[in-house]
Amino acid sequence: MTNSPISDKAAGDVAPSGEKLTTLVKLADDAIKVTEAAAKNAPAGCVYVERAAAKVTVNDAITGTKQITLGTGTLTYVIDGWQIINTEPKFYNARQIEQTWDPLFSQYWQGKNTTYRFISKYSFAPTLGDGTHTTGYRTYFAKDLQYDAAATLDHQVAGETGRTWLAAGDRAFVPENTFDVDHQTRTNTTQVTLRVKFNGGDDFFTISDDANYYLTGTIDATVAAKVQALYNVNKFMEDLKQYELDELKIENPSKYYKATVTLTATVDKSAAKDAAPYTVTYTLATQSSDTEGGTYADCTAKALSPALEAAWTAAKAEAEAALTVSCYKGGLSYYNIRIQHFGEYETPWDAARGVQPGETIEQIYGATTTRTADYLGRYGVVRDNWYNLSIDGIAKLGSAEPKPVNGDNTPDDEIQQEYYISAHVHILPWVLRTQHVSF
Repeated sequence: MTNSPISDKAAGDVAPSGEKLTTLVKLADDAIKVTEAAAKNAPAGCVYVERAAAKVTVNDAITGTKQITLGTGTLTYVIDGWQIINTEPKFYNARQIEQTWDPLFSQYWQGKNTTYRFISKYSFAPTLGDGTHTTGYRTYFAKDLQYDAAATLDHQVAGETGRTWLAAGDRAFVPENTFDVDHQTRTNTTQVTLRVKFNGGDDFFTISDDANYYLTGTIDATVAAKVQALYNVNKFMEDLKQYELDELKIENPSKYYKATVTLTATVDKSAAKDAAPYTVTYTLATQSSDTEGGTYADCTAKALSPALEAAWTAAKAEAEAALTVSCYKGGLSYYNIRIQHFGEYETPWDAARGVQPGETIEQIYGATTTRTADYLGRYGVVRDNWYNLSIDGIAKLGSAEPKPVNGDNTPDDEIQQEYYISAHVHILPWVLRTQHVSF
């Protein structure tokens, strides 16, 4: 527990004025006693404390059949586990509040509502009955040690050795992690990686150029067929066939010849990969006969010309550029969920305001003069807050392997010594913030 900053004025529906924030509490000199008995018999001092960490829970709130549609088929799924990534390794002992912050009492966007979000509109009222304890109003944001900088976080990747997957309904405690709007990006944001199991835990594959999924027994043949359909690969096969027939005919014009070119693909199925490597090879088969329509016998193929060697290299490069195979090992798919603090209600991001999706903070959150008041605290985790992520539905596959976010500067929005003292401790309750997530 650490001291909690308390306001002596409410916020809520009107802009507070003349407010005073108290973080560290000074007790009277005679309030500190040298014995436990003396401390118990003295009038209690008044200290407000809060938890030094934030709590995160993930709940499965999906109703109905859990399945997604992929092309012409469907895959059923279950929520399989979750982990926290991107946590703040540095933190203040007590919550830090800037009294000079203009946005400390920032107003929500007028188009949605008119409530001030940084201080509660509701007081808590001690009921000790001796009249010595004052009421106050909770503060709802804080400044951490890397608040206005490109933070150096613990950029864990879910699934790393030694990291335990939590089940839906389990809880995790994380350090406070906040940032100004200029640094409201994925690399700075504490996140949950959700693991979902599809297809009963059996491996399956997807290919970048279509919406279907494929099983282990069909993926190789499917990739080979798709590669063969590419223009440069198909042209190479036709040119190779013609070259072979021409060379054989020159060698012995009295014979009759057949030539066939077939492709074989082999996908690496050993590990989960968003881009699983695969190899493609061709087989050239030639036959000759003394009479047209007679009995054909296998014969030795001619050596490839330099031009055809170059054509095959180019054709394989076209296939690798056009077709990416993803291997969902064990049927597992991963989703990173950025944790919101004030979120959609208190800091609504709305393209209808004229702020359109883009690539920069300015494009997404608007001008410097307005974006802090509108969006400060939209993402992040603050001590003594409980973040409950409610998974409401899944509509598509995530990644085939856990994704790190270190260095991803994409904005978060696109088009989360013992002393005996005389004191009564007010433990502020967790603030439950429920975030609904659909993919």
